[in-house]
Amino acid sequence: MKPDRLGNILEEMEARLTRAQRDGNGRGLAALTVAVRRYRAKLDKLSASDISELERLIAQVPMQGDPLRLNNLIAGLKIGLNQLSLDDIIDATPGQKLAAFQFGFEGELLKVIDQPIKPYESEKDIAMASLEAAIQNGAYVNEDLKATNVSPRVREAFARLQATMSSYTNIVQIGAGAQICSRYLQMEVEELSPSLAGMLVGHIESVFAALSQFKDWRVYCENAYELHLEPGSIKELTENASLLIKDLRENNVIDAAVPNALETVVGWVEEQAQPDKRDVLSLGRTLENIWSAMVKQIVSFAKETASETRKLAIKAAAATLLIGAVSLVPIISKIPGAQWIEVAYIYVKSIRDKQ
Repeated sequence: MKPDRLGNILEEMEARLTRAQRDGNGRGLAALTVAVRRYRAKLDKLSASDISELERLIAQVPMQGDPLRLNNLIAGLKIGLNQLSLDDIIDATPGQKLAAFQFGFEGELLKVIDQPIKPYESEKDIAMASLEAAIQNGAYVNEDLKATNVSPRVREAFARLQATMSSYTNIVQIGAGAQICSRYLQMEVEELSPSLAGMLVGHIESVFAALSQFKDWRVYCENAYELHLEPGSIKELTENASLLIKDLRENNVIDAAVPNALETVVGWVEEQAQPDKRDVLSLGRTLENIWSAMVKQIVSFAKETASETRKLAIKAAAATLLIGAVSLVPIISKIPGAQWIEVAYIYVKSIRDKQ
């Protein structure tokens, strides 16, 4: 990695330390800050022992965990000095997480993959019975809607929810579908008869009651409520995701369903003035899953004896991931459990620069 890349990582480390000190959380950071500044001044001579010294100082910081995510930057420095192997990168990159969409490669084509609903054994009977009851009720509701004057938007939303439930392939999409039905219903409830509105509200409540029986959905909601993104960050996330969608559509190793999936979750967020945190998590996790699948593919290619064709494929994949990444990655890394993406980002940049 070029010295200026190492300098950028150290600059980011110093910026995080400076912010922490400015915010009154700088206890025990003085020695680390001095060391970072010293190493920024000697980039051409930065060595493995220098990085080890930074690791030692970080370990002495009196903070629970790694709230400044300094260890991710240390990993970036190790990549720059070729201290982090490709296997280390793979180990640091998680598999597909529960999200609105998951992805995987079939051969060399990235595709959307199903997420069959898999309740835990202890909850299986009650959870599946609750879902079956919601599906049966949904069939009656959708049949009744055909004879009403509800808007096409509401009718289509309830039909999509029913189809998603009946497919048993994605619990997050069921939740998102119920949220959409709820939003549309609130917009038009004054135009509906009390009996019709009551029927639709009751159905939505039955769907959420069924979802609450699944631990995966409960944990997903907990993760969403732990997510704290400013409105500006959410707007930046959707804007840069839209840029990525355009590039994904032009990439011949990306199935058309992939950008369509990303476009779907962007739409869920954009249609709300104050987005539901679960929809924001759906967008963030979908982006995280795209990164996970593609980083693993890039690394697997890089581990092979690279032909010119492979080198071009690696470079193209890296270029695609880096669309808007300078803005996307810092935001995605704030999602619980997504801090790994900072290391992946540094690695992908280094791969692109080498090719």
